[in-house]
Amino acid sequence: MHVHPASTWSGTYYVDAGEPSDSDRGAPLHLFDPCQGRSMAFLRTLPSSVYVHPKPGLMVLFPSYVPHMVFPHNGSSARISIAFNLRTDPCP
Repeated sequence: MHVHPASTWSGTYYVDAGEPSDSDRGAPLHLFDPCQGRSMAFLRTLPSSVYVHPKPGLMVLFPSYVPHMVFPHNGSSARISIAFNLRTDPCP
C-alpha cells in the first residue's frame, strides 16, 4: 500500500486488462479510505475501501493522498496500464 507524495492527483489508464486467471477478480486496484478513524464511527456512510476492476479504456483518477495498492496479475496475457501523477503549483 502506498501514496504519491508531491502530487495532487494520481491515476491509471488501462490499455488492456489482460486475461486474468480469475475472471471475476482479475487484478484490481484497491483504494483505501485515507481517514482510518472514520471506520470507527457509529454511522459509517462510506466504505473503508473500494476495488476497481480493470477494463480496457477505463481511466481511474483519485487524490494522490489516497492509499492504494494493485494486486499481482497472474493472467495468461499481459495487463497493460499507464499510471500517472498530476500536480498543481504550488503543490498542496
